[in-house]
Amino acid sequence: DAGGDVARQIGQMQDLIQQGVDAIIIWPTNGQAVVPVVRQAHQAGIPVVVTNSQIGEAGFDFIASFSGPDNITQGQYAAEMMCDALENAGRVVQIAGQPGYTTAIERQKGFEDALAEQCPDVEIVETQPGDWNREKAQRVMENFLTKYDDIDGVYSGDDNMGVGALNAAKA
Repeated sequence: DAGGDVARQIGQMQDLIQQGVDAIIIWPTNGQAVVPVVRQAHQAGIPVVVTNSQIGEAGFDFIASFSGPDNITQGQYAAEMMCDALENAGRVVQIAGQPGYTTAIERQKGFEDALAEQCPDVEIVETQPGDWNREKAQRVMENFLTKYDDIDGVYSGDDNMGVGALNAAKA
């Protein structure tokens, strides 16, 4: 669960600060929750590099650098491609990443906001988490296919879950 992972990550950061390491590289599970511990590292003179998922804006002054994608923009690009593929009308299902994770939240937000703005006649009929897991995403997609007769598109929060959805559709 995201809450347990966040607590574990904060504990790991505190251990590293205590050890006086030279630098810390972190992929935040929750960008807001790690801001206080990133501030502690900064105050201890330990540079922090954030990768893959950005931390909350309140923490920007406490990091040395960020390396990674813009997850909201990724979601927006996916929405543009969906609009084009469906010619601006249709019904889609969404397989989201793990609930509570910044990456999942941002990709979903980018997709949903851009879809609503760019092609309001494309409806998201349901969203379920796939937890970044191919097998779970396949089960979620199997359930969608059982529940809905007319699915025109699928948006998945990452490629691994997309393969799971594709496997379900092929079966």
